[in-house]
Amino acid sequence: MELHMGKRIEMKYKGELFEVVIINPHAFGSNKPSIGLGYRMQERRAGITHATLRNWLKMTREENCDDFHETDTVQYLELPQSKKQFAVYHLPFDEADQKSGRGNLLNDYYKVIEASDFIDLCFNALAFEKLSPLTKNKIADFLRWFTIEGFYAQAYAFIKGAYEAADSDALHKWLISRLTQTPERKPYAKFIVDLHQNPAFWTNYTYLYLFGKIAAEMRIEWKTIKGAEQIARNHIPEAVGLEAVGFVERQVPEIYMEKLKEAHDTAICIARHKFKLPIPDSIDEEKLYSGATQKLTPTQISEIQELYQDGYYTQVEIAEAYGVTPKTVAYHCRLLKKDRP
Repeated sequence: MELHMGKRIEMKYKGELFEVVIINPHAFGSNKPSIGLGYRMQERRAGITHATLRNWLKMTREENCDDFHETDTVQYLELPQSKKQFAVYHLPFDEADQKSGRGNLLNDYYKVIEASDFIDLCFNALAFEKLSPLTKNKIADFLRWFTIEGFYAQAYAFIKGAYEAADSDALHKWLISRLTQTPERKPYAKFIVDLHQNPAFWTNYTYLYLFGKIAAEMRIEWKTIKGAEQIARNHIPEAVGLEAVGFVERQVPEIYMEKLKEAHDTAICIARHKFKLPIPDSIDEEKLYSGATQKLTPTQISEIQELYQDGYYTQVEIAEAYGVTPKTVAYHCRLLKKDRP
């Protein structure tokens, strides 16, 4: 590609189309140019309007009393509150733009701010300038979207030895979902607790119906078999298993309709197909109601609360009577006003 000052290039960054303009074709070495964004692209991506940028530029000229002509290359824009200045390059249009008539429409030159300067301008505008809440929100969303991938790319390169296109696509989808979802989805455990249910029980329920084993049993299996050369045909790798569990926990709050078991069953069914998991040979539901995983019925919870509120028994005594831990009793009685040991 032949590079020259003012050349306009259309490129995709994280799935979004950008028009960038070459400022210096060889700023960082042969054919390693410095690039910038025009006013139109800045407005489209970050929400800082063409009129706002033009006014800031105009005010700077008046305050600095600099002689400036359209034939000059660089003019400086100063933010009203922070007083920080940024170079605005006046660059000639591409020959193709001149032929199309686009150049004549915009005075035959681009007004361009170098990309890193524009990010800096956004941070300063967000921190110091008087802008509408809508504009500030759009700037914040742009900065979050624009900057976070670099950090993750470095982390992935260190962890995996490479940062690949598939990593970028997955991260991009996650970032977009974060920016567009409202309200923020509750974490799974908090969602379960808000329903006055036991998160440990439902985690074990998910494991049992996905793998035929409760969580503790699967962790032992993964630890035992990790690195072994011979792996059973139906063995589910830890990475796949954890991804499937995570999928269920993300889906349950979304599809919950008054019945928590139905929400889990539906999410588990989808996860089994999505991750191509084999159907467990057998499912022993008794594992859900034994030892530390025991689940109290609503009737038992009411009985425990009444005993606790009457004050005749301690948490330890009640726990022993129902075969649970004192912490379980404390959890179910946490909203009761009566102060008890």
